Amino acid sequence: YFASQRALVEVGDAMAKVKDVMPTTTDAYRNWADAFRTACRDGQVTLTTDADGYARVKAEYYQKLEDWLSSSGARYASDVVWANVADPQQGIKASRIVTELRSVLKEVAGEMTPDADRA
Repeated sequence: YFASQRALVEVGDAMAKVKDVMPTTTDAYRNWADAFRTACRDGQVTLTTDADGYARVKAEYYQKLEDWLSSSGARYASDVVWANVADPQQGIKASRIVTELRSVLKEVAGEMTPDADRA
């Protein structure tokens, strides 16, 4: 995950291009990696970063991510599964980025019905 920081953040850009996905600027989209990078860039998390705000030191990344998920980033804590909860330095085993599809329903004569063009 440390080596994939940029790709994890760029998921939002890819999802923004998919017409059947809700906008990534709404609560329908949740990306822990993007939120963590923003926290680093905004100075909420202090660690060594490159010019784009990505962590440069692996050990710092995992420790600061674990600290952030336990505090101001708690909203995202369930989106990251540690390889070993007692030792964040062992890395992340799995994670999720949440997005939502647009409804395939449309209103016809006051009733919701499947939109044949989208369903």
